[in-house]
Amino acid sequence: MADTLKKTIFPRQVSLGTLVLGFLLAFSFIPLIAFSFFTLDGILAHLSAIEESEELHSMKDDLHRLETRIEYCQQMIAFASQLPAVMELLERGESRPGSIGKDKASLRYTGVLNRAFAKNSEVESIHVLDRDSAVQFSLFKEPGATEYRQNPKRTLTVDPESIKKALALRHKEFLVMPLHKNQQGEDDQASRKLLFRILTPIRGEAGETVGVYVADIDMGALIQAFPEMRWVLSDGCYLAGDTGNGSAFLDFPWLRQVFASGKAGVWGAAGQKTAWVPFLAGQNSAISLWAGKRIYLASVQTARKQIQLSVVVGLGLLLTVGLIISFFFSRYMRRLSCQFLACLEESLLRKKQSMCSKNTRIREISAFSEKLDSLLGKYGTMEQDRRDSLRKLQESEEMFRVVFNSVQSAVILIDGQDAIRFFNPAAERIFGYTSGEILGEKLHHLVVVDEMQQAAQDGLTEFWHSGQGPIVGKSRELVARKKNGLIFPAEVFVARVKKDDAYWAVGAVLDITDRKVKEERLVMLATMDGLTGVFNRRHFLLLAEQEVARSKRYNKDLYFLMFDLDHFKEINDTFGHETGDRALQDFASICTAGLRRADIFGRMGGEEFAALVVEAEEEEAIAVAERIRKNFAAKSISRDGTEKGLSVSIGISRLDPVTGSLEAAYAAADKALYEAKGQGRNRVIMACCADPSEKETGGGGSYFTP
Repeated sequence: MADTLKKTIFPRQVSLGTLVLGFLLAFSFIPLIAFSFFTLDGILAHLSAIEESEELHSMKDDLHRLETRIEYCQQMIAFASQLPAVMELLERGESRPGSIGKDKASLRYTGVLNRAFAKNSEVESIHVLDRDSAVQFSLFKEPGATEYRQNPKRTLTVDPESIKKALALRHKEFLVMPLHKNQQGEDDQASRKLLFRILTPIRGEAGETVGVYVADIDMGALIQAFPEMRWVLSDGCYLAGDTGNGSAFLDFPWLRQVFASGKAGVWGAAGQKTAWVPFLAGQNSAISLWAGKRIYLASVQTARKQIQLSVVVGLGLLLTVGLIISFFFSRYMRRLSCQFLACLEESLLRKKQSMCSKNTRIREISAFSEKLDSLLGKYGTMEQDRRDSLRKLQESEEMFRVVFNSVQSAVILIDGQDAIRFFNPAAERIFGYTSGEILGEKLHHLVVVDEMQQAAQDGLTEFWHSGQGPIVGKSRELVARKKNGLIFPAEVFVARVKKDDAYWAVGAVLDITDRKVKEERLVMLATMDGLTGVFNRRHFLLLAEQEVARSKRYNKDLYFLMFDLDHFKEINDTFGHETGDRALQDFASICTAGLRRADIFGRMGGEEFAALVVEAEEEEAIAVAERIRKNFAAKSISRDGTEKGLSVSIGISRLDPVTGSLEAAYAAADKALYEAKGQGRNRVIMACCADPSEKETGGGGSYFTP
């Protein structure tokens, strides 16, 4: 009978185990499958939108740096357009007293512009036009040249409508416009050369507009830091970079819609998206310039693969757990059934109902149910704890990613072998590398300039052994190299991280190119005299002190020259301050031409100037002073029929390389200068320290007086 019962019960037990297995599998697969189909696309779309927004923000930051450089060029152009020599070039100063004429003004203005724009290689040409659009002055910087020169073979092509607009501008306003290929001059052989023309009005003494100042900016020199961008005009013409087709509309069929919208955005199909941002547009012009950059969405593709892998792994784990639980549950039910059948068989044969009573079985099944509920409850608690921990970990990772991806500084993490482990988007923007191509590479081999490679390796060796180094825990200004080979100034801060008994380093790098440009401009303003273009008093004395220290090391004589323009107050009172300013400028030009390149010359204040003649004999110093005196005495000024000659008094002192000092030489030259004033002016006096006699030259020759 027991065999009959077993045959009857066992098939039902097998069906029960199958039912439990199917139940577990169904409820394991359904949530993951639903997640895959209904949430994966939404998450990826959200990640794509975030990365596209970050890319647009990065492009706008790069273009803002480019606009800052152009604004600096505009300020320098505004400064150069209001110099007094411009009036001479427009032939509006010849009728005034003290006029030097157009030819001399052209030579002087060329020298001033070469000094002012020495570090602005992107300014390609400079032109001065009168109100009738006639070119009165032009300078060009040829490829590879360091100075501007006049080139009669090159002509300026200008739109008359642009001249009218520039003449209508107010003071210190600019008209900025991109040039077509046919507007860049007949001799321009680079068909894709990008030029922007800046026009600003020239004001006369009464505030009237007397001409237009035109400067062409070579954008090719400015956009070298952004080789990954494409530059396209609104008519579809490329302005920079190699292209497969002659028109951008052929490479990007939907580009017309982008230009028609007039707004920055991301366009294109999946995997082929490009970010487009408007950069510069000509004022009241239909031509505008757009910058485009390919977006690869690397993080989105990585997230897709990671999510798909997580789904597959999760399904496999749940299937394995379901099979294990079903197996042990079936075995337990089989053993319990066997015990129940054994008790039932013994009760039927021996009539012992107490051994297999209904209440006993109910209590056992109830106890088993309670144990199963307890086990399921513990499993539920563990699963909830696991989900909470996973959620907190994801929140922490997301916060870390948002913080380090939103900062403007490059954040880089390297391990104990100099291999890059983390490279944030700001680092990609600054150095030009993507995370995919640089992770795992040696950092210092890529970004450190060749001259500092050995010092960098020595610092790394010290850091890996002790956790200390020359730049650890400090903020330093260094130079770094980008992917395209461009060297740029950077502010670097490095901190150490201890991991697995090894030292790792995390660094923050900030591109300080804009700051350095502003500092250079401040240095120029702090060291140069604004009227004459020579060194001011403070910078002259600083350079003179350095030259005195050098002369003492090499035992070389120095001669200190003091200049004072004669009757300068009378010139200002009689002929006006503008004429006096021109006299100062004329004298500065004569001294600059008469002194050697190694000599130091500066304006001490008012009508006083000073020069330091280095490595010269006494006769040479006197000859230099006499030549300057004669050249200046050959000039004169006039007003309302009244003419007055110009002259200068000069005092010279020798600075002994062993015992002399700059202060003593300054005082001796100043004393000799006032002796020249007292003896009738327009003469040169040599102060002697060892001999009470003084050497004097003046008028038509040179002579000695006791």
